[in-house]
Amino acid sequence: MEELLYSYSVIEIQKHLINLFYKWKIGSKINAIVTNNSANVKKACNNLEIGERIPYAVYIFQLSIRKGLDTIRILINKCKHLITFLATDKKKQQLKKSQIYLYR
Repeated sequence: MEELLYSYSVIEIQKHLINLFYKWKIGSKINAIVTNNSANVKKACNNLEIGERIPYAVYIFQLSIRKGLDTIRILINKCKHLITFLATDKKKQQLKKSQIYLYR
């Protein structure tokens, strides 16, 4: 596995993969390749005809989780502010007194 740090064209990705396959001496041994879902990577792998392209499932899960967290970001921030507010010594004492009063 090797990461390309910048967004590259289909041709550049293909050249990079071919160089890696040659360097590792695995060109004729590849049955499948695991990739992200970017269009240029998909096309580069399809053009090389190196076997089945398997979408990178963890990447898909990570995107799904991030999107889900974005929908509750406001709630998360409010909870963080509440925790910070209640973490001061004065507020802890007030909270403790209130709990004692309520549970008598």
